[in-house]
Amino acid sequence: MIELPSILFYPPLICGLILVLIIVAYKRTYKSRYRKFWISFSQFLIVYSLIVGSAALTEMKIKNELIRIEQNKSSYYSEEEAKTLYQAAMDRLINDVGRNFSIFTGLIISGIFSLTTYSIIWGLEKYKKLKVEEINTNEKQITYF
Repeated sequence: MIELPSILFYPPLICGLILVLIIVAYKRTYKSRYRKFWISFSQFLIVYSLIVGSAALTEMKIKNELIRIEQNKSSYYSEEEAKTLYQAAMDRLINDVGRNFSIFTGLIISGIFSLTTYSIIWGLEKYKKLKVEEINTNEKQITYF
């Protein structure tokens, strides 16, 4: 049985649950005046879940490969091949620092993406408001004979 470290399992699960709660409360979140925040926060949760979830899946894949090599000591691999494959899989499992720090890396990358999204939405809303004001002022300047 493959055991998944809780540090890689719980963050995507919690993000998924929060995202479900946000979607259930759709009228109060996405249609409110804080729409920019909720869109950016939802994007943060999705990107963070993908980053940490992919690290968890990679961990499971490597552990599954180790178990497969251990169980297949019979005739499929020679003893030297099995040793080499097992050592390579163990090196990938032990030496992958990025997978273990994906929790922190995910926070940084997700934060950058969500802040960018928030800024773009904010800028588009300001641009739209300026265009509407410009159209309204132009209509007032038109005089009819």
